[in-house]
Parts: sequence; structure tokens; C-alpha cells
Amino acid sequence: MFCIGNLLCLIVLFHKDTATTSYKYLLQGLTLSDFFLLTLSTLRTLGNLEILNPNNQHFQIGIFFWDWICTSGTKYFTVAISLERFFVVTFPLKAHRIITPKKSKLFAGFVLIFVLGLVCFSYVYVNYIDPTSFNVYAAVVLHFTPFIIVLIFNVLIFLALRRYKKTRATLTHSSSSPSESKEDSATPMLFAVVVVFGVCYSFEFYRRVLNFARPEYMR
Repeated sequence: MFCIGNLLCLIVLFHKDTATTSYKYLLQGLTLSDFFLLTLSTLRTLGNLEILNPNNQHFQIGIFFWDWICTSGTKYFTVAISLERFFVVTFPLKAHRIITPKKSKLFAGFVLIFVLGLVCFSYVYVNYIDPTSFNVYAAVVLHFTPFIIVLIFNVLIFLALRRYKKTRATLTHSSSSPSESKEDSATPMLFAVVVVFGVCYSFEFYRRVLNFARPEYMR
């Protein structure tokens, strides 16, 4: 069901008539990552994917890269969207000149390159650097760090909106306006983004930490 929802989002985002916004390409990367991650999770659940070819090393390597590209893509495209929204809200005049669809496309490409580099380093880490601490490394890189960054940016966005609201109220001497109600509605939305992001990935964070600290409980 979730895969179908993501597929429909992909169709809309990649349709030629869809408006080109500054965050369109970031949303495309996020939705693609979500779609293939959910596809992998579905296959693992239905077909016990990890034991289909236990002796095929190339198969396991492929699954590792598929999993990490999608998971890190989901996290860091979310971080990139938070960064883009923070810049637009905090520096609206500069953002109008700097954050163009073309530059946003380049930014999305940079995020993808970063994700691929992170995945390659993670593969080297688990196989050649320190396999015993890989769960802690994954918990920090895939869960803790992206969540903290998203939290910080959304708090800064919230503060910028509050500051903008107070400034406009001082200049206009008006108690309320339609744009103020939009800002008020943005507050619970920002709160929901942080809560959902944290809750969805907190279980995996704890699982990896426990795998390192208490492996006997996770067997």
C-alpha cells in the first residue's frame, strides 16, 4: 500500500506538467528513496530476502548497497529539504535569487553524490575498518545525526516564522491576517515533521545500539 502511494507521488513529481519549484528535485530524490526502501522491506518481509542466496557474496553486496542508498537517501534528502526551507524562510530575498530550479537540481545531485560516497565508505567501514562498532556507526550516521539536523533546522524555521509574525504585527498594528493563520498552521506541521521523523527511525536507532551494547539480547 505504501509502495503504491510512493509510486503515485513519483508519477506526479516526474510528470512534465508538474510545476518546477525550488524543492521539486529534492522531493523526487526523497520519494525515489522511499519507494525503493519500501520495496526492499516488502521483499524482505514476504520472501525472507536475506537467506535466498546466503552463499552468493555479490548478491549480499548488492542488497547492502540497495539498503544503504535508499535509507541514507531518505534521511539526507529530508535534511536537504529542511535546509532549503530554512534558507527560504529565513532569507526570503536572497533565496529568491539564489535558490532557483536549476541550482536546486544541482543541489539534489550533490546530495545524491554525498549519499553514494557515504554508502561506499560504510561498506569499507563494515568490512575493513571496524565491523564490531558498525552498528554504532550506522546509528549515528543514519539516525541520530539526520534527526538532530532536521530538528535544529525546523526549530530555526519556527523561530523565524515567529519573528516575522511579530515584526509584521508591529508594522501593521493588526491583530490577525490570513497570512498569520497560515503561519500558525505551519507550527504544528513543523512539529509533526520532527516527531514523525524521530519516531519512525528511533526503533532502528535503538536496535543498532543494543546490537552493539547487548548483543546477547538481540540474538
